[in-house]
Amino acid sequence: MLAARAPCSWLALADSGDSSIFSSASWSATATVNIPAVRASGTYYIIAYADANFFQSESNENNNWSAYAVQIIATEASPFDQCWTSGTLSNAALADLTMRHFPEGVVPQTGDNIRVTAFAVAKAESGGNPSACGDDQKSIGLWQIYTPVHPGYDLDCLFNVDCNAEAARQISNSGQNWNAWCTWETTACGGVGNETYKRWLVEARSALGIKKEQPQEAPVLVVSPASLDFGTTGTSQTLSVSKGGGGTLTWSVSGNRSWLGVTPSSGSVTGETDTITVTVDRSGLGAGAYSGSVTLTSNGGIKTVSVIMRRATVSPVARFSMSSSGQTANQNQTLNLTVAPGGTATVNFSATTSYDLDGTITSYQWKINGTPVSTSQSFTFGLGAGTHQIFLTITDNSGLETSVGGTVVVVESRLSAKILSYGPSSVVNVRVGDATSLSVTFVNDGNVPWKFTAGATVWDSSGIQVANYSETMSIELLPGQQNTIDWDHTVNTQGDYWVQFGVWKYAQFTGPNLLDIGPSPSRKLISGQNFLLNAAVRTTTNLNVRTGPGTKYPEISDSAYSSFAPTGASGTVKDGPISSGGYVWWKVQFDPGYIGWCAENWLEKI
Repeated sequence: MLAARAPCSWLALADSGDSSIFSSASWSATATVNIPAVRASGTYYIIAYADANFFQSESNENNNWSAYAVQIIATEASPFDQCWTSGTLSNAALADLTMRHFPEGVVPQTGDNIRVTAFAVAKAESGGNPSACGDDQKSIGLWQIYTPVHPGYDLDCLFNVDCNAEAARQISNSGQNWNAWCTWETTACGGVGNETYKRWLVEARSALGIKKEQPQEAPVLVVSPASLDFGTTGTSQTLSVSKGGGGTLTWSVSGNRSWLGVTPSSGSVTGETDTITVTVDRSGLGAGAYSGSVTLTSNGGIKTVSVIMRRATVSPVARFSMSSSGQTANQNQTLNLTVAPGGTATVNFSATTSYDLDGTITSYQWKINGTPVSTSQSFTFGLGAGTHQIFLTITDNSGLETSVGGTVVVVESRLSAKILSYGPSSVVNVRVGDATSLSVTFVNDGNVPWKFTAGATVWDSSGIQVANYSETMSIELLPGQQNTIDWDHTVNTQGDYWVQFGVWKYAQFTGPNLLDIGPSPSRKLISGQNFLLNAAVRTTTNLNVRTGPGTKYPEISDSAYSSFAPTGASGTVKDGPISSGGYVWWKVQFDPGYIGWCAENWLEKI
């Protein structure tokens, strides 16, 4: 409001551009006028005009009125205008808000109820005031959301209790972690938390109707049985791991002897029972009694289980090796050998690695495919093509026997190669004087590495050989490996050509030297031509241009064509060649635009 003491005071509101926003006149001695609300931010002026007789000031020369201006700067409303404008929530209202936004459950770090913690933190942070502003107006609302760290939340929204509660739920990971609030535990705010929230825990439980959580009972390790006896033959037994008390039991286990094995080596138990398998290995041990222990370590205590194992008179251990041509295999393995067709493989058998811990080996019995072949510790035997089962039985001075077996597979060598593909695989047109690529891809489909020679032969239409190519590999091709060899063939004369590829073994071997050919029979794959489609040509004389490939066809009719194509007329080959009437004909699109068939004799490449 603006008041002016004058018999006729006139008030006006104008913006910085001198545009009138509001004006009023009053005849009272004192003019009191309400100025309407300013709708936009900016600078405004309130001007009062009065009769000069009542105002001792410089007079307006034109109308004897004086003007007095007051500057007003209007700004937009700020969200922080809401700071500390409301009272605190009642405990019932805060409890209801907490239950609507926070889940049931326990805070892992403290064991306190999530909702109780949320209530207490709100009290510690804002005293329960939804319009609380702290940290120089950087922290807003019930849970004092710190906006520099959490800029994604709308400032106006944070003054709303539900919006603020939802923000607190999100930041605390649904109440699981309150380290963002310095009034929580000492771990909060980088280790400077003050635990102020604890002052409101009792009040929070009362408002929420939640009793204080009881400390969880510690787990207790329970293992059964307390000892294991494997006797003289047992190799595997089990232990049961369970827990008493509460919480989760975590455990690990280990044995104290090299002949003791345990699996798994660790685990955890909540309400179930874990099973540990304990094994013993008597290999390499002499006769007698052996003792050890298995120890379980856990967060619920340590238990030691005693283990007893005995070994009676020990049977001998049978082992042997098989070797031939630099290849070796042992018992329970397969020795693969290759021989020439009709040949045999000489194999050395040896049982020198067999042993008896508590005595001596007194006999060896070898069998091949069920037939006894030797009673020596080591011997040599020739094996032909086929699969041969080898058996060794040894006996010690106590009469105990042990048997073990192996396999020898002998195959006859097979040298073979197969053509997989060749190129060209269909007829290609080649301009006389140009070269085209000949290639053949083959595979070693035998069972021995070998060097191969590949070749290609070219014949003309009369069956006369015009070219023969060959190349020998510098390295051996392994079974299953492929190789490609290619050559450049130059077409010297117009006409059709037949091609055939072959693969030979490089050195003498059993069987024919030629291993594969293709195609069989040979196939026309190259067409040598003076011109190719789209080639540029020109006439060497005045040349007739006909409607078809032959002299029987009339000359073309075209406005650009006058009786003949003149000497030196250039154009592009579009079709041909076609032989007719003793000539080879090509269809030519001449540069002036006419098109027709011309005899090859009077055309030349450009």
